[in-house]
Amino acid sequence: MDVRLLLFDAETMRQICRDAAKDLGLLPVQMPLWGAGPLAPQADPAPARAALESAARGGPLWVLQWCTLVLVYLSETLAAALQNGTPPHVHGPWFAGRASASLEPFRSRLELMLGGEYSPKTKRGARKDVARVAMTPLEIVASEVLLLHTLSAAGPPA
Repeated sequence: MDVRLLLFDAETMRQICRDAAKDLGLLPVQMPLWGAGPLAPQADPAPARAALESAARGGPLWVLQWCTLVLVYLSETLAAALQNGTPPHVHGPWFAGRASASLEPFRSRLELMLGGEYSPKTKRGARKDVARVAMTPLEIVASEVLLLHTLSAAGPPA
């Protein structure tokens, strides 16, 4: 599955969201070492499941793209499927990064875009400066789509 095609195939992204929402309901319940009752869940999967189901029902394309990018971040299986279907000259730099162009790997890049980045402290008592401002999900989708477009336009190495 080519990531460049996937991010514009709304029906496939809807199916991925439906499958992920269904799979969230299959997470195992934690059981204590003794006693009969299950432990309280550490995180309630219902909000994430509802968001995925909502995206699958319809809405803007960028919401589906955002959900798909997050699922690529979380799922080794989906990442492997994208690696198998995307040309190496696009997938390699996009997913694994490229040191020569100071392009971070996808997972690190997504974390930095979501959380931003502070500069290191220069001296004791000094405030840190914002080195990179966090981005909204819409800005992240636009950034990733433009990056994939740029990598595609560059073509395979000669």
